[in-house]
Amino acid sequence: MVKCKSIYLKKILTGFSVTMPIIVLLSTLSIYLIARNSISSNHIIIELKPDTSIDSDYPVYRVGPITYSSENIVATLNLESQGNQLFGVNLHPLRLEAVFVDKDIIRIIIRDAAKKQWMVDDFNFTTKYSINLYDFSISQYPFSFQIKRKSDGYPVFDTAGMGFYFSERYLEIETIAQEGRYVLGLGERKGNIVLEEKERNFSMWPNSASPGHHPFYVELGAKGAHGVFMHNFNAMEIQNSKKSVKFRAVGGIIDLFVFLGNNGEEVVRNFHKTIGLPELPPFWSLGYFIGKKGLNKTEDVLSLVQKYENKSFPLDGVFINDDYLEIEESFEVGEKYENAKAMIDQLHSKNKYFIAEVKSAITIDSWAGRQAMSSLLPLGVNSSLGLASYIDWYSPEALTDWHNLLNNLTSKIPLDGFWLTENSISSYHRVDKDSMALLFTPKQMVLENGTLPLKTVHHNNFKEIDLHSLWGSQQVIATRSFNEILRPFIISENTRPGIKAHHLFQQVSASWDDYRSSIFSVAAFDIFGIRSGASVCGTTGVIANELCTRWHQLGVFYPFFAHYRSEADDLGWPSTIEKDVKKSIYTRYALSMYIYSLFFETSLHGGSIFRPMVMEFYDDTMKNYPGQTMLGGALLGIFALYSSNQLMTIYLPSPRWFNLKNGEIYPNKGIQSIDAGSDGLILLRAGYIIPYQTVNSETSIQEMRQKNIEIIVALDESSSAKGVFYVDDGFSSNSIRNKKFTKIICTAEHKERLVLTFRSVVKGYVDEYKQITLVKVFGVKKPTLVRIDKDDAKFSYEQNVLKIFIEVSTFSTTEISIYL
Repeated sequence: MVKCKSIYLKKILTGFSVTMPIIVLLSTLSIYLIARNSISSNHIIIELKPDTSIDSDYPVYRVGPITYSSENIVATLNLESQGNQLFGVNLHPLRLEAVFVDKDIIRIIIRDAAKKQWMVDDFNFTTKYSINLYDFSISQYPFSFQIKRKSDGYPVFDTAGMGFYFSERYLEIETIAQEGRYVLGLGERKGNIVLEEKERNFSMWPNSASPGHHPFYVELGAKGAHGVFMHNFNAMEIQNSKKSVKFRAVGGIIDLFVFLGNNGEEVVRNFHKTIGLPELPPFWSLGYFIGKKGLNKTEDVLSLVQKYENKSFPLDGVFINDDYLEIEESFEVGEKYENAKAMIDQLHSKNKYFIAEVKSAITIDSWAGRQAMSSLLPLGVNSSLGLASYIDWYSPEALTDWHNLLNNLTSKIPLDGFWLTENSISSYHRVDKDSMALLFTPKQMVLENGTLPLKTVHHNNFKEIDLHSLWGSQQVIATRSFNEILRPFIISENTRPGIKAHHLFQQVSASWDDYRSSIFSVAAFDIFGIRSGASVCGTTGVIANELCTRWHQLGVFYPFFAHYRSEADDLGWPSTIEKDVKKSIYTRYALSMYIYSLFFETSLHGGSIFRPMVMEFYDDTMKNYPGQTMLGGALLGIFALYSSNQLMTIYLPSPRWFNLKNGEIYPNKGIQSIDAGSDGLILLRAGYIIPYQTVNSETSIQEMRQKNIEIIVALDESSSAKGVFYVDDGFSSNSIRNKKFTKIICTAEHKERLVLTFRSVVKGYVDEYKQITLVKVFGVKKPTLVRIDKDDAKFSYEQNVLKIFIEVSTFSTTEISIYL
């Protein structure tokens, strides 16, 4: 039996005349029902209080019959007053369900009780909590509800006195904003990831300019953090102000999730576990990629790669636009790429990979358009390739038709990765007003501009107005299932929470403003569970040497590290910065095992990779430095953010930090000026152990898999540290499912001596990274003796760094004793 918890259900009945004796009597009455060890083990508090804060513009609902269990509360909401019906006829009765998903996750669903409504059914929950970390209360009249953090009573979502509206084509729900809150997230946008308290509206309706739909934010505080996700994919506007956060949507249902955590990173992990864990990409995708327009034939691609080879420049792949296609022919390879198979074989022989843009529209007059596919939507759009249509993913033939298209394409050009574009159902269709009479649209936009008519009916009998934001994610699902043996690598232009694809920010110019802004864009997408990167050096504009150098240093931390140009230049850099750019790529290679282990860990448990430091170290000073960015929990990047300025003012929280390059200690907490240097600066957090590799003259990240491993140990003030890393073949789709990987657990602990232990578990893969040959220990005194198991070990000690020279199997258990 599920262990029952206390649920606080507060029914507040208001709106009655105080002259009525029965109401006066009841207003002082509290009824407590307590039952232990049964499904009705609930603590129910019923209170009746007057409330006159009813806005006549809004409808008013009264809570009717309530049923409750250890897993949920279900209530009926009956309409008491229509209000002014500014946004259509109010639906009633409504059904409210509060689902206690986990001890730190609650879900609120409000929908029409009588009629089936469009609902995105993404989740399959199994309750597994013991004691909830939140209290849920509901006010009976006028209806409102409140979710409080149990530890300190902080209201994380409170609708009392706020607007509530539920009609066929307008939803509104609003929560009180607490004073001094610190909030990150909300939507695909440029600018600071932190939401200012001044009023600002964010619209969400995927199009070519803003193809993402991300109604999720995280609020940080000294006593905890929480996140709010509105699981609704209709056109939406979110109004953020000092007083409230208001969600407004063009239809659908209210499906609200609230996540709790001790810090922002815990909230993000809960969010990812709910929407779907981030994907584990192939190892090669962690490398360095180049791309540009104008690669019109296979010889252009090979010539570009040869330029890099001639300089022994590290490179892992090329991604191109649709230049490989026959003109205006969807999914049909042109004559100038008829040798694509041989080209890709040649790239593979050098550990290089090939990704190409796949435009989602299917032109009517192309080979694909002539296949008479039954899954196509009936209406055409004016795409960049000509008159076209799109697959209806709700057709039973959709998956077969899409796989047939990809089969035809990859039989001629066997792509390693797919760059899916125009997958918001993009169109050059322009109208002055929507064909549906809508009383509300986000920021008064015309929703049909750049897409299909809103009345277009899909195979499941729902309309484009309800399904538009989901097209890209459905396409990603279909593409991921195309090859069930190899791990897919997909870049998607359209995104939403839970999409298992990468994203490339292309709309960046070669400017310092866009360079700084990319930090927030990539960090926000990591919060949303999507690994991304901005085109280093900018997609457009004149490349400045200093900016391009600094951007590559930042790109080392991006989950996707790519240099893409929309102009037909040769992607070369002046010789003055080639050396610096190569250094950055080599740093990426040196950290590749650590970065891959971050991908692996988050694909198992959720969490961010490119992480705002404030998500893990929140205090009144840290919140003033939202641009300080970590790579996982161990590494902090100090990046020069302005031209001709290496001296950075940063804030270092406890614990102590070490220079990754030389072990120099930064023991002081607080605001300080640090020289980022010409190469940038990476600090290692005390208490962590990471894998590292020395790079010599490798020209691909795949070559690092044959090299030995170094272990870097950063001791905290108690002389302890820990870390994990993962090894698998880097490409199989079933590595995790079939446990074809090895997890190496590293610990440091001081008892009578300092003991380092490396041990492997699972042991499903042992074919690469076979030896550990060096261990570096930061923050330790000079030892008198070092032993590996029971044998004396060779070591050196210089400038507070202990180096232990060993040759042990990565996959065996090793104990190193350090006598101080």
